[in-house]
Amino acid sequence: MNRRTLPFVMALLSLVGILEPAHGAVLCSIQGGLLDGLVFEREQCRAREQQLDPAAVGFGVQVIFRDVQRDAVLGPGERLSVPAACGAGEVVISGGYNFDPTSALKVTTNVAFFDGVHSGWLVDFVNSGDAPALFFVRVGLQCTKGTGVGQ
Repeated sequence: MNRRTLPFVMALLSLVGILEPAHGAVLCSIQGGLLDGLVFEREQCRAREQQLDPAAVGFGVQVIFRDVQRDAVLGPGERLSVPAACGAGEVVISGGYNFDPTSALKVTTNVAFFDGVHSGWLVDFVNSGDAPALFFVRVGLQCTKGTGVGQ
């Protein structure tokens, strides 16, 4: 089937009711004939269709959980920057931090980063107290397979 006939066939199929809106529970692929290999989302596959595993055809999302832990003695006003990076071939989708909320530690930056190659999560902390103190922090991030594009 060439590029010129595909839109015509798709329009024709939608008129005769073969194409349905995407709100089903399973992915089905037609086996054989003119429509061989087309994939539909349906409540249930029809007789000539084979049910597909969404993860096997690339629709599954794999989330990788990572975390970085640091402890440091910070003087009054001293800062601690904790970057947590995704692995090669991964992009960050979310992140955050954890520390003792009763401490004098404050968060000044809590953002995703992309340096053109790697992505991750960055949290900057500052000791807002009047004395040096030992702080323990954790920066967590969630990554998925993919690549990033910066602007």
